[in-house]
Amino acid sequence: LAMDAAADEAALVKTASRLAVLESMGLSMGALAGGALAGLGKAYAGNFVASLAVTLGMFVITLLGVPEPPRAKNARRQGRLNKPEYPPDGRPLTLGALMRESLHFAAKPGLVRALFLFSMVTGFAMLGVETYWQPALQAFAPPAWFLGIVSFTGFASVMAGSRLVERLLVRRPQARYGCWLILKAGLGVGLLVLVISQGMVAFAGSYMLIYVFLGGGGVAENILLNLEAPASQRASILSLFSFALQIGGLLASLTEFLLGAGNTYHTLWL
Repeated sequence: LAMDAAADEAALVKTASRLAVLESMGLSMGALAGGALAGLGKAYAGNFVASLAVTLGMFVITLLGVPEPPRAKNARRQGRLNKPEYPPDGRPLTLGALMRESLHFAAKPGLVRALFLFSMVTGFAMLGVETYWQPALQAFAPPAWFLGIVSFTGFASVMAGSRLVERLLVRRPQARYGCWLILKAGLGVGLLVLVISQGMVAFAGSYMLIYVFLGGGGVAENILLNLEAPASQRASILSLFSFALQIGGLLASLTEFLLGAGNTYHTLWL
């Protein structure tokens, strides 16, 4: 919805960056609040109750405050039927039709196919790092509070990467393709640096570097995808690419399982 409201490419860049920053702010606030909430009740009851309350609150706000376009019947009556989203008889497209359209879009050669494959690769890298960075860091025997600091600075790094890419692409929108590829390559370099890091400070710095590339790369990727996706299919296409990100995470879990207990986290990151 926010992307659809962007009037031009400059607004699209700012919107993509703002969404990434807000998401990271929420994650960082949750990371800090989670420590205090963990002491309320048993078995993290405070964390779950707070999360449930926030989710229900947002659900109500969304129902009451987010405008929705007219449904097909009212749209026909008002002469505002959205032709690309409805067949000639005015019925909404079925879920199967939306899925077929989205898969057909993702299979397009060139940029779209590369975006789809990189979404899976990014999901692999994100889950591979986020699942195992704490056990890997504990090999350096850090104090307990250091884990919270690293988690917080990781989310702050996503915000920094998002804002840096926003500033660059607002000034030089033609650099979006090169920027995206450089940031994805940087993510690979960051994983290599994480593998060779020695000491908890170096490891934390490598972790932050990875999340700078993840944040910036996510903004560049969203901009390219939204520019390529037809407006009538954007919602289902974005859902498909989000699914590809999660598939990448599942593949990382499966890969770690197949590598076996004799391997370290470094093998997965490599």
